[in-house]
Amino acid sequence: MTYNPNIPIGNISPKDQVTDLRNNFSDFATKWVVNHTAFNDPHVGDHDNVILTRTTSIPPAGTDTDVLFCQDAVSAISTEPQLFVRIPKFLPTDLDPKTVGNRPMQ
Repeated sequence: MTYNPNIPIGNISPKDQVTDLRNNFSDFATKWVVNHTAFNDPHVGDHDNVILTRTTSIPPAGTDTDVLFCQDAVSAISTEPQLFVRIPKFLPTDLDPKTVGNRPMQ
C-alpha cells in the first residue's frame, strides 16, 4: 500500500478510516527506517546511517553552515571515495591570527 496524502478525510470520522490510517502509518514507518532507527527502538529518530552520493564538483559552503560531501580521491594505490568537509572560513585563533582560504578538507 502506498501513502495516501488525502487520509484522513476531514468530514469522515477517524473510526471509519482506521484501515487507511494504519496503511499510511505502516508505509511511513517502512520508509523512515531507511536512514533512521525504527519507531519502536528506544533511540527512535536517531540517524542510523547517512548516505552520500559521490559528486564531481565541490559544493559551495553556506555563510554559516558546513558542507559534507563525498568525492573520489586519488592516492598512490587507487582512487576511492572519501569524505570531505567545506566550511565557510577558518577563524583566526590566538596562536594563528591568519584567516585561511576556504578549501575542502579530507
